[in-house]
Amino acid sequence: MDYLTPIFKKFKFLDNSNNKFLNVGSLKTVDYGSFFDERLETLSDKIVDSYPTDVENGLISFKTGKIPKDGYKIQISNRRLNITVSTLSGAYYALVTFEELASKFKGMIPPLEIVDYPDLEIRGFMLDISRSKVPKVETIYKYIDLLSKLKYNHLELYVEGFSFEYRSMPFVNSDMNHITVNEYKQIEKYCYDHFIDLVPNQNGFGHMTEWLKLDEFKHLANVDGLFNIWGSNRSSSTLDPTNVESYELVKKMYEDMLPHSSSKYFNMNFDEPYELGYGKSKEVCDEKGRETVFAEFFNKLAKVTKSHDKIPMLWGDVIIHNPEAINKLDKDAILIDWGYNENYPFLKNARMLK
Repeated sequence: MDYLTPIFKKFKFLDNSNNKFLNVGSLKTVDYGSFFDERLETLSDKIVDSYPTDVENGLISFKTGKIPKDGYKIQISNRRLNITVSTLSGAYYALVTFEELASKFKGMIPPLEIVDYPDLEIRGFMLDISRSKVPKVETIYKYIDLLSKLKYNHLELYVEGFSFEYRSMPFVNSDMNHITVNEYKQIEKYCYDHFIDLVPNQNGFGHMTEWLKLDEFKHLANVDGLFNIWGSNRSSSTLDPTNVESYELVKKMYEDMLPHSSSKYFNMNFDEPYELGYGKSKEVCDEKGRETVFAEFFNKLAKVTKSHDKIPMLWGDVIIHNPEAINKLDKDAILIDWGYNENYPFLKNARMLK
């Protein structure tokens, strides 16, 4: 197998004393059972058509069995492909693996058996499209193709600044370096075709530097001018949570994005509000506590998220340093964590954020 090959739960070659290799191009007949779906049909046709032959005596057969969600059992014998699954997604992932087998064995696959299922229900990838040139739709499609082969099922396009089309504020998209609403819908459809949930993502508390540089919004900066951090002066990046206009701005950003998404999740991010507790929010943070002010601002915007039938997600950095604040957050919020180092304490933090 090649670098795309995951570690299967079970893989073995079967007896091939009769030299009955499966000719992939012969699989012109498919019995979908209860799993018929146009996405399966498209993929199976693509695989078979990649190995043309005049022989048409092969069969792909799907049946229901006791297999974990997203899992599958593949058995190739007697020139047939038998697939056992319990979910439609499992049927798709079985075909993804079969496509890899067809490529590896150049269209002539020996008898074998594979059992595979994921350890994680959500297998996600976040692509930053905001801090450089926004990628073309075709480039994002290539990422989706690869993620599908690796059996990821969750994709986020990280948005800060103006990398998404804000139809209520067209002046912020004047440089045309953004994903349009129509392009987002195309990407979502492409993700759907590959059994990937395209989850909307929008930062709206920290990481607001580009917004706060605009004359229309610079008064919303929590600290006017530059802010000293890590030994250097940096442009303000955090909204003033005490100003109702900060809430109104982020609400408008959400309302420009969320109606165009069919996912049940929304990553609000809310990470690294470095200036919180300084400048305009110092007094209220001294009075209530920095973590309480953070939670209150998040909860107000989480209500907007939930009004669009989305489950709010946020990064856990503030809560990790203030664990007592976890009970102050919206009860439906999902906390997520990131780390850059091999020895980052993911497990320890996961237990805290659960």
